[in-house]
Amino acid sequence: MLNIEKENVVKYIYYFLISLLFFYSIELISQVIIYQIDEFKVDVVLFTDLRAHIHFAITNDSNYSLLYELFGLIYTIFPHKVSIAVFILIIISVTIYMAGRYLYKNTNLNNFSLCVVLALFAYIEVAIYIPALSPSKWYAFYMSGLWHNSTLIGLKLMSLIMLILFQSIATKINTKKSVPVREFIIFSLVAMVGAHIKPNLVFFMYPALGIMIIIWFFKDKKLFKQLVYLSLTIIPTLVVLFIQAKILFPNRVDEALAIIPFYHMNYHYNVYHYPTIMMFILMIFQCFLFPLVALPLLWKHIKEMGNYTFVWICTLIALFEADFIVELGERQWHGNWRWGVYASIFLLFLVTIEYLIKNTKEIWRKGIGYKLWIILCYFLLLLYAVNGYKYMLRYISL
Repeated sequence: MLNIEKENVVKYIYYFLISLLFFYSIELISQVIIYQIDEFKVDVVLFTDLRAHIHFAITNDSNYSLLYELFGLIYTIFPHKVSIAVFILIIISVTIYMAGRYLYKNTNLNNFSLCVVLALFAYIEVAIYIPALSPSKWYAFYMSGLWHNSTLIGLKLMSLIMLILFQSIATKINTKKSVPVREFIIFSLVAMVGAHIKPNLVFFMYPALGIMIIIWFFKDKKLFKQLVYLSLTIIPTLVVLFIQAKILFPNRVDEALAIIPFYHMNYHYNVYHYPTIMMFILMIFQCFLFPLVALPLLWKHIKEMGNYTFVWICTLIALFEADFIVELGERQWHGNWRWGVYASIFLLFLVTIEYLIKNTKEIWRKGIGYKLWIILCYFLLLLYAVNGYKYMLRYISL
């Protein structure tokens, strides 16, 4: 009887701490979002596009993103800007919940609340800062927990949905099972909606999908028919991109793409007089240390052609696009190719957590060195999450 009571006490303490963490996280995220609504007249200065996005939605100045249209509809029903902020908070909550469900379903961690906490950590993570190596506390800016605009928040949700749908398709392809046509249709429609929210979704996901399709084909040419169906899912998305480029923005001139390595990195950070290659290495180190440290432990799973493989390819493509491709014309200084990294690094943290959890017991048995390695991985994850909280606190304390 005494043991049962002790177990209950431990359980109550655990759920109290989890609830406290949830409350603190939601309260902090809410302040970051709602303080950007000028109806509150809060004297907080944030470098963000969210206010502009809300202005676009309620004045109908721009409708390139599906979110603007949804914001406009919400504002018509509830004519207060705070209603749009609440809608954005719902998107964030749904994303974290779905990420938690993803971990709960795909790992042996039979604790849903803990899965949601880990998903929350992946969502808010911010680059670590090592004073001896970095010229600036906030210059390594490829991170998941960036609260810059609404379309990025929507992009993270849609990329997570795409990942979940891809998992179902990839599992059937890898096990030589037939993929129902409806799954291809749903995958295609979600990609189309995601592109309508923010085009970066398809710019890093479909090239990665193309690489996966090529590898699958050379591994088994009998998959040709299904791989053709999977390739064709991009067609509705191409229609959306064409409409955005030719119909919504018909007056843009002198716009093109150019390959200029590290253009935005030099533009933003040359004040520190660091060599470009050094800045790039530091950015990789600060932003990707957790998944990079875990990669050697999980390397064998790259060959499985599942979510872990797909997300790593997505991230590498997004990183290449962000650091080598530049839009010319009026958008030259915007750095819009970087949004793909912000979304893909969220997915990378999520799948790294997933595979670490699934393989911790096996790796733990290999000896003291591996035990310390595993501990280091989880410590780094916690460090990234703590930096995410610090980043939000910095936003609301300006």
